[in-house]
Amino acid sequence: MKKNRNIQKSRNLRTSLSGIQHRLKAILEFQWQTEQSLRSRAIRLLAVFLAVMVLFTFLSRWADSVTVPRVQVDAPAARVIEHRISAAGTAIQNRETAVSVESGLQVESVYVNVGDTVKKDDVLLKINLEQLQEKIDEVEKEIKSLQLSNDALDYNRNLQEDSRSKSIRQAEKNYADARSAGSDAVSAAKKELEKARKDLRQAKKDKKKANKKGKQSDTGNIESLKSLVEQKEQAYEDAKNSQKSALSEAQQAIDEAKKPLEKDNTGAINDLSIDTYEKNLSKLNKIKEAKGQIKADNDGVITNVAVTAGSMTTEEAVMRMADLSAGIRFTAQFSKEDEKYLTDNAEISLSLDGETPVAEGLSLESVTESGADGETTAGADSLDASVLLTGDALTNSGLSIGQTATMIVTQKSEKYASTIPLSALREENNKEYILTVEKRESVLGEEWFAQRTEVTVLDKNETYAAIKEGVINADSTIIISSSRSVEDGDRVREEEETS
Repeated sequence: MKKNRNIQKSRNLRTSLSGIQHRLKAILEFQWQTEQSLRSRAIRLLAVFLAVMVLFTFLSRWADSVTVPRVQVDAPAARVIEHRISAAGTAIQNRETAVSVESGLQVESVYVNVGDTVKKDDVLLKINLEQLQEKIDEVEKEIKSLQLSNDALDYNRNLQEDSRSKSIRQAEKNYADARSAGSDAVSAAKKELEKARKDLRQAKKDKKKANKKGKQSDTGNIESLKSLVEQKEQAYEDAKNSQKSALSEAQQAIDEAKKPLEKDNTGAINDLSIDTYEKNLSKLNKIKEAKGQIKADNDGVITNVAVTAGSMTTEEAVMRMADLSAGIRFTAQFSKEDEKYLTDNAEISLSLDGETPVAEGLSLESVTESGADGETTAGADSLDASVLLTGDALTNSGLSIGQTATMIVTQKSEKYASTIPLSALREENNKEYILTVEKRESVLGEEWFAQRTEVTVLDKNETYAAIKEGVINADSTIIISSSRSVEDGDRVREEEETS
């Protein structure tokens, strides 16, 4: 019984334990189901939250796309600013030479026209040989006539020189004779004067002796001697004056005889004429030796023809031609405002179509002021810029005289440290500024805001502007364009690049 009771107790205990187990299992199942429900609800709430956030983000980005301007940005860069100007022009001769022929010759044939290109030794025209020989004979006669005239002049000149020499010798002899005769007369007059003075002194001594002895002297004799002395003194002076006058006249005759013969330039003039005629004759003989053919001295282009078949040559050139060995000058007209670009260090090129160069690396030959009529005028409002093409540059360009083309002038600046696209430059109240990007962090991430920065422009062209250093640097982000108007402080966003 006791054993049965124990068995029953054991069964009751197992039943109790089983009931407890079932209840615990039920409790655990309930708790698990409750947790699963809460977890599922949390997941659903999280999904809803994330969906709402995605929606808000989409709406925010959509709002940004509608309200926030899109901008393109760039950073400053170091570069050279190039200024390019162009103007149409024409190729003209750099040097024009004259084709001259002795005047008075008849042209038989002309073989070229204006615009023709000729080579050295090409025949340009021909002179009538028969008329040429007549001209040669005429010149030779002129030379002979002048030479005979000079011979006659020389002969007459020699006769005049001989006559002059004889006159000089005779005048010098007359001078010597007059000096000798005058000296003799003066000497004789002096002796007579001295004798009269001696006689007067002796008479005065005799008178003193007589007076001492108390004798009476002959006073009349003394007076007579005094008068004689005066006469002799006068005679002596007259002799000296006469000698002086005779010598003066004789000297005048010498001077007159020694006067140079009157200058006659006839001979010298004839010599000049002979020299001219001989040069003329030499040129005529060269034309005769060339059988009347006048040839080109160098390669060139005929620019003017002044004679025709049958006409006579004159002092003027029969033709003019551009000397191609001196190159071609190309001249274009620019505005006076472009003067700052027309400098020695400018790079010059020429183009037939305005784009493709046919000549490069040229330098300005000259820059002059030009008036409306093309002539150089002080204070003109336009400039004529010229370049010279020679050698290979001329050959490769294919340019010919009279052809039009475009001159392109490129002026390079120094290398600037900070340059920006010209589209980034703005102006307000005569002050230039740019909009840079200021980056700020927010709950939505990094945001961009436009910030006004005033700048000083050092140089600019149609594409870029050079900015004074210190205001911006290589790390600056500059707005160069926008989808719509942007002002200082506006929020902006970078425009996404499309591939």
